[in-house]
Amino acid sequence: MFWLLQACVLFTTVEQTKCEATSDCIDSFGVGYTCLAEEGTCDVLTPIPRCMTAHPADFWEDPTLYTDAHIIGRMFDFESDQSKLAASDLAYEDILTTGSEGLWLDNRPLVMISCNYANQAGDTLVEKEAVETVTKFLIETVGAEVIIGPAGSQDTQYAMNLSDGRALFISPSATAQDLKPLGTQFSDENPGLFWRTTGSDALQSAVLQWHLQQLNILNFAILAQNGLYGSGIASALVTIHEENTEIRPTYETFEVNNPTAISGSINDLLADDTVQALVFVSSDITDTLEAIKVMQAHPETPLFLTDSASKEALLEDIIAYTGGNETLETSIVNQIRGTKPSIPTSTQFDQFASRFNTVTGLDATKSVFAAHTYDATWLAASALTWANANETSHDILGLARGLRNLSDTTSNEVRLSPEGWNQIETAFEVGSPINVQGVSGNLNYDLTTEELTTSVDFWRYSDDLSGVEVLFSCAELPCE
Repeated sequence: MFWLLQACVLFTTVEQTKCEATSDCIDSFGVGYTCLAEEGTCDVLTPIPRCMTAHPADFWEDPTLYTDAHIIGRMFDFESDQSKLAASDLAYEDILTTGSEGLWLDNRPLVMISCNYANQAGDTLVEKEAVETVTKFLIETVGAEVIIGPAGSQDTQYAMNLSDGRALFISPSATAQDLKPLGTQFSDENPGLFWRTTGSDALQSAVLQWHLQQLNILNFAILAQNGLYGSGIASALVTIHEENTEIRPTYETFEVNNPTAISGSINDLLADDTVQALVFVSSDITDTLEAIKVMQAHPETPLFLTDSASKEALLEDIIAYTGGNETLETSIVNQIRGTKPSIPTSTQFDQFASRFNTVTGLDATKSVFAAHTYDATWLAASALTWANANETSHDILGLARGLRNLSDTTSNEVRLSPEGWNQIETAFEVGSPINVQGVSGNLNYDLTTEELTTSVDFWRYSDDLSGVEVLFSCAELPCE
């Protein structure tokens, strides 16, 4: 009877507590409580269908058992981002090993709530609506202030527009340059709220243009997906090529998931006999497969693709399309070349890739951004750790300041891993910066642009279409 009375007292207290934001309820009762916007009162947190996945797995059974937890949000497309999710899961488990008995920083739990923004995943929401729905849930309902993801550039912009400065986003793969416009300058007083563990598309566009010029392909056409990713790479490619050659490529865009438009546009572009090659840019593998199919009517015209075309899922679709026709497979392999961010090359990455394969059965060497997602999850933990020691509660800029303190090149490198965590935590406790090395590479951010210097691979499909083969890598122009 005593416990029943206590529960009723708590329920009444929570229900009657006024709030303007979920942070008010977290301050009063802890994680697991939310502010009901219409009522303006606190209540126990409940999930939405797209956000049913959580670590620890029992979180949604009773969120009020985790009132003192640190919390991270995570948002991906659960269908196309499986390797990223697996890498982030592995990082989460590794982060917990730096604590004791399942607890983490200050002997408090670490909760990670995951949301799926895939197109029409059990409902009628298209991707933009899904991104906005889960972003709103994580920020306004859960109160997450650090979010891993989204994966894609356009989805990241949707999420950040809705967030309006209320969360720090760390993406492993949102590469569009326009997410951080050129000329933007950051500082400790004004840190950015979007970080990525990979480089921007600026280098990818530059390497592609440089190689086309080396091949003496000066008159090429571009067909790009309308949006941050496709238009960003294409626009940069047009600008760079015109600056270097005084030739402006023909450039058209298409809307995603519109195969008919792709077919017509390609045939129209190649009706000009002076066009030497086609550059096709899309983050969608269905659209890319359609472009590959259409180009079989133009077998002598080279087709240049970007990083999304190196995905295993697309290769599986190409194999299904060819149906074992060796002539068709050879034609595709010979016709296509592409660019993508480089797969890391380091002992640390090799160790990660081996363990990743053992634990998940997945191949990190075939997933461009698995290592970057592992690092992004550790960066989220780093931001929380810095803020816990040095910033005030609910200071989103304070969380971002933590990431600016991971790139002190005057100190020795420390692995962003369980082995190096004690050094990172000790430095952060006294407000000192540190120099971290991730499995995806050196995370030495330029503190003015908050960008990384990375490398781009130029690739071809392997003869059996089982993967991609790197022809050369390039970190700066001219490529060697």
